[in-house]
Amino acid sequence: MTTTDDWLTFFAELSPCYRTLELEPTWGRRFGGHREDPWTSLGLFLHGYGFGRRGSAGYDAGAGAKALSLAREHGPFADALAAAETTWELLLAISRQETASPRRHPLYPSSDPGGLDVRSRPSLLEVRYFSDVTAHRASLTDFASTLLARDDLSTVLDLLTDVRGVGGTRAGWFLRDLAVWDDATTPSASHTVEPADDHVGRCVSLLATGTGDGTDVGTWLLDRCEAHGLQPHRVSAGMTYFATRVAGDPYRLEQCLTDLDRTRRLVREHLERLGRVAADEGREESRDD
Repeated sequence: MTTTDDWLTFFAELSPCYRTLELEPTWGRRFGGHREDPWTSLGLFLHGYGFGRRGSAGYDAGAGAKALSLAREHGPFADALAAAETTWELLLAISRQETASPRRHPLYPSSDPGGLDVRSRPSLLEVRYFSDVTAHRASLTDFASTLLARDDLSTVLDLLTDVRGVGGTRAGWFLRDLAVWDDATTPSASHTVEPADDHVGRCVSLLATGTGDGTDVGTWLLDRCEAHGLQPHRVSAGMTYFATRVAGDPYRLEQCLTDLDRTRRLVREHLERLGRVAADEGREESRDD
């Protein structure tokens, strides 16, 4: 009989796939210098976690990352606010009308240059850590990783959720992915699964039979992983990968989570297809050379 432990272990085993196929293109390549460079680490955060995942979010993230890249060339700045104001001016110069509202934009300076009379909140460049990190030649990811190793995630969460437009969900995604990227094993890494994304929520609701619709996803996952000696951020990442890359839609996900053997077979077939695609691309590149 398949147990909850079996399912959670299965999802944890998919975590390396999530790291390689979901995180590597951005964390490892596009923003590969995020450990050493503060500006690159901010671009990584803004691109992957600074906006919601609907509407023009992809455009806003790309334009914001571009503005950060351009702003670094205008430095050094007198202070963090000056950096934020220059970055916002550059963003307006390169973005189109439908860019995200300044009221919720992570790059909108606390000085309110648009005269919107919005509540004063720091932009991503004005977060307290930024001046400190710049002075010490650290980065957001390096800073957060250090605190993760010290079991002090609350400091990072407080800093990120203080930024305009960044709530607990986006900060949670970032910290979950940071823990996966670092292959973290510290106790504080367990808290990176909260709050979970929609895909994790669907998996948990299907596995948590008999607990009712009011199941708290993060609490359930933390409790079960602790009971079974598993790292929740790995399980969470595996759930996200399976739901998006293998199942593909909620109906198929529901069907898959009734038969572990069938689900393992689907994953094997999925990985085999990826291997064939990679081999074909390699042959194409050889012909081009």
